[in-house]
Amino acid sequence: LGMGSLSHSERAEKWRGQRVELTAELKAGRIAGWAGLWMRIDGPDGQTLSFDKMQTRPLRGSSSYGWHSVVLNVPNNAERISFGVLLHGPGAVFVRELHFRHATPEVQPTDLIAGLQTKSEQIGTPSSELTTTDKAPEVAITPERDRSSDNVPSPAILQPNDSK
Repeated sequence: LGMGSLSHSERAEKWRGQRVELTAELKAGRIAGWAGLWMRIDGPDGQTLSFDKMQTRPLRGSSSYGWHSVVLNVPNNAERISFGVLLHGPGAVFVRELHFRHATPEVQPTDLIAGLQTKSEQIGTPSSELTTTDKAPEVAITPERDRSSDNVPSPAILQPNDSK
């Protein structure tokens, strides 16, 4: 049983007090286990503050490209944000486009560990005060275009390592 991950991690300061969204256009290729986007917000001493890895809505089997997302609130004490694409088990997940950006307050969080906290408690800001800002830029990963034929994007492919 293999596992693969494409990931990125960065300091959380510029995202504190905001809601962030990771969206990607994904395609499943004979996935025997599951695949999905993941995002984790860590606080002081590596404590996980927010987390989602799409385990309640995974990609399985084979599918066409479709848009998927995870949305988390970034608490004021957040230290790091990590995110990416995860594949657990045989198969392949294709990533055609991926965006990490500020989410508006209307976009509901998908946090799996928020428990009974309200959205305001999670980020330390009353939800009525959440606004779209430009203090944190969008991060986008878009594959190179294949210039040899029809200019169709060549997707990134994530396949597990066969070693245990």
